[in-house]
Amino acid sequence: MKQPDKGLKDWRPFREAHSIDRAVIGLVFAQKVTDVPFDKIMKVSRDVTQKLGQFAEHQIHEVSVEVSAGAAKKGPTTNEGLEFAIHSAPAAVSEKITVRRDRILLETWAYTRWQPFVDRARVLIERLLPLYAASVPILGVSVEYFDKFVATVEEPKINEVLKKGDFLVGQAFSEDFPWHSRAGWFDKTDEITLCLTNLDVSVGETTTEEGATRRVINIRSMMRDTFGMNGMRRPTEEEVTPQVVAERFDELHIRIKGLLEGLLTDASIDRIALKE
Repeated sequence: MKQPDKGLKDWRPFREAHSIDRAVIGLVFAQKVTDVPFDKIMKVSRDVTQKLGQFAEHQIHEVSVEVSAGAAKKGPTTNEGLEFAIHSAPAAVSEKITVRRDRILLETWAYTRWQPFVDRARVLIERLLPLYAASVPILGVSVEYFDKFVATVEEPKINEVLKKGDFLVGQAFSEDFPWHSRAGWFDKTDEITLCLTNLDVSVGETTTEEGATRRVINIRSMMRDTFGMNGMRRPTEEEVTPQVVAERFDELHIRIKGLLEGLLTDASIDRIALKE
């Protein structure tokens, strides 16, 4: 059954139940692991992804460039990691896991709810984090969302979805023309953590499945906890266990929801069930 619009007259969220186009969970390390632990990480990552679904595997290679006497030449090719993808169609990816020498990423284009998404990340972290942590320090964790609202009429009211306030550049906001607003800042959240927040909002045009040109609102919200930077204390092993990292993801998810509550109108908050 189609849900009621709950106050949204000119717009619909990207999904029926929510507005999330893509969601990303990330874990980054301070440096790249060397070949010996990397080989073990690759083996375990294959084992883990086989348990999570029918993933296609793709190797990530990087080619170095050597510059000498003003001339550049191709250097050696290195194996930087693996990408594992689930395809919903031949040219469409629904989920991707990236395991590189200095990071782990889980991305989904088929987001339903937070808990099943973060649970899949927990499986990766529990198996892979100890292998990285034995060689390199953890640098940070992040959660990122890409939300989208598409207009249902030719001349929609932007302020039906977005509200002016602290998170939008005042001069950028327009009901008549495409625009973009970007905000970013740091917060010290504890003695080891500096949190970066990015909030990007773009209003442009898209072509609907019916072939009509409509206004679209794209929102990128990201929070990244970075550890031990700017003279702050580096975390102990007990402060970056798989369990603690998973709890960090939960905290970032909740804080991003609060961020969006300050950006979206009550009508759009209700329509996407942001507070549930």
